[in-house]
Amino acid sequence: MLMEFFDATGGPSWRKHEGWGSAKPVCQWFGVNCMLTGDLVNALELQANGLRGTVPSSLSRMPFLHALDLRRNALTGSLPPEMRALVDDNRWEVKLDGNPMGDVLAAVTVQTHAVTGLCYGDIEYRLVVDAVKDEATYEALRCNTSERTKRNQEATFCIRSKGPAPPLALPSRILGRIGLRKPEGSHGRPDLMSSDHDVSSSYAITWGDGTTGSWSSTAGFAPTDYLIAEQTLGALAPWLAHAEAKRVSCDSLTWMRQ
Repeated sequence: MLMEFFDATGGPSWRKHEGWGSAKPVCQWFGVNCMLTGDLVNALELQANGLRGTVPSSLSRMPFLHALDLRRNALTGSLPPEMRALVDDNRWEVKLDGNPMGDVLAAVTVQTHAVTGLCYGDIEYRLVVDAVKDEATYEALRCNTSERTKRNQEATFCIRSKGPAPPLALPSRILGRIGLRKPEGSHGRPDLMSSDHDVSSSYAITWGDGTTGSWSSTAGFAPTDYLIAEQTLGALAPWLAHAEAKRVSCDSLTWMRQ
């Protein structure tokens, strides 16, 4: 089964493939992890290793295999249904970020604007995630809740933080399961926005195969599947929101003026 995977993903052209197909014990093959008791393969770690082609369904028949890290390769197609079922049942952990696959998110943009009379947290923010480049940027208009504010210093300031892309495996699974591959439209009730506190948001996604979708919502009104997607993608923001951030000029955040 491992050699079928090797052949299906261009094994001879991998960056590293020491041991594969040789007489060496399978647990000594590059990227193969085994359980402590016996030669029982439980994980493959082959991230950024030049894999191409499609993932064969035969891997799902390996009884002890439960983790695949295949991030940032050139795998195409989709995860076979047999393997997708194992992932959806949380019996397998599969990392496919950065592959041009139709069921894997490649990029996400989340932007929010709060209409509020309160000074709390990040009033506006924009998160851009690029899984292919493994990078993410978070920019925000942040409320200054420190003691200095009470001494008439600035109430708000702007920040930017950068880092590796947050994992998109779970958002990919959730959006796939609710059938939201090509979201579109504007949802909500702008007429019901409160002058005290409400949020308008916009979202854009790109799948690994190039399929795109975008939508916006206002005042928390949207179809249920869109609300699920919004909560899922919005949960990516804390990945960088609480990271070390640098103060920047608010004028440099051009999206705030759009």
